[in-house]
Amino acid sequence: MKLAMLCGGHSSERPISFKSAHSIVEALGKDFPLLLIDSGRSEVFTDFEAQMQKEPLPPSPSLVKGLLSHLENNGIEKVCIMLHGGEGEDGHIQALLDLCRLPYTGSGMGASFLGMDKGLSKMVMEYYEVPTPPWTILTKSKPLPSSPPLPLPLIVKPVHEGSTVGLTKTETGEQWEKALHEAFKADDSILIERFIPGRELTLTVDETGAWPPVEIRPKKGLYDYESKYSKGMSQYICPAEIVPPLLERMNRDALLLYEKMGLKGVVRFDIRLDDEKYFFLEVNTLPGMTSLSLVPMSFKAGGLSYLELIERIFHG
Repeated sequence: MKLAMLCGGHSSERPISFKSAHSIVEALGKDFPLLLIDSGRSEVFTDFEAQMQKEPLPPSPSLVKGLLSHLENNGIEKVCIMLHGGEGEDGHIQALLDLCRLPYTGSGMGASFLGMDKGLSKMVMEYYEVPTPPWTILTKSKPLPSSPPLPLPLIVKPVHEGSTVGLTKTETGEQWEKALHEAFKADDSILIERFIPGRELTLTVDETGAWPPVEIRPKKGLYDYESKYSKGMSQYICPAEIVPPLLERMNRDALLLYEKMGLKGVVRFDIRLDDEKYFFLEVNTLPGMTSLSLVPMSFKAGGLSYLELIERIFHG
């Protein structure tokens, strides 16, 4: 089967996408037949370092045409989507490939759109009675409150971003305006969410079930972009120590959301655990696959090597 991998893209997570793709290519070996395409420029490439230095081109019909030409001219039969954020994770690329009748890895268009929109994801959680922190949405098009709409402390973050881009923890009223400014730099809609004290967890799920949870202990206290992607900035415990009855309930709710949201392939749920009360925050439908990423850590604890995980993603 002729495979292509889409990476790069236009989102703020472009560098992380390249890192994920590079990790996969290194694990597969240089002789593995895989066509690498930077969807942000519609370029076929082999040199990651050189490609990462390039800026994405403005979206246009010619850019889409170029991408489709690469897929058609190389006889690609399946696409591995290793894009994070933006059009790669919000359903746009998935819809394009659906129109071309080209199989691809991960969730479909609808589930991708649902997972990328934190407000819609929250609505699904509430509908199926999966615990999630109190929240509200603010948009640029409507008057903004001069003070926080929920009790402090709060998490302020863009609705359609990942990798904690634009995320701020707001503990005082004086920090409110700055938090709004940071989040609105990344999106026209932002999520205001009650901060839950306690432990930071992630739970990986695929068609076979839930995998061992990971606990994250950031040195700075908040698991932000720096803590996530800088080596040594966070400590990871996998499998996280969670009493079996509690973990069973968490797994049940994660699998429920996986089914009801129509998710496919490997996804990751972000969770806060306060004593014995857990709260689902969001879902990542195309989680990172770098050397510091949480999904490979979870699968390793479950007895699956990084290479076996890649093969599972490719053939899932």
